[in-house]
Amino acid sequence: KINLIKYLIMKDKYFHFGICFVLTVIFGIIAALCGGHLGGALVAGFGTGMSAGLAKEFGDSCSGGKFDLNDLLADTIGVATGLLLLIIAYFAKG
Repeated sequence: KINLIKYLIMKDKYFHFGICFVLTVIFGIIAALCGGHLGGALVAGFGTGMSAGLAKEFGDSCSGGKFDLNDLLADTIGVATGLLLLIIAYFAKG
């Protein structure tokens, strides 16, 4: 039996992971289509994904909440997974 608070905390981490993953991949693809090289795609994806995660945490801390390092860890894992997908897709296309 899992209690509601633990469930919501776990769900929140998946949300952080998912949003940062999606932003990383989308902006990485956009950059790759505009510039055509892997480096630009990775920088754009990383910058967008981590900026979103950091902005969320700073926003929480400025509005009476707390800067949660565990949320930032979930953001970072989402960004890293997105970057890995971009790298795999780049080399898979040949």
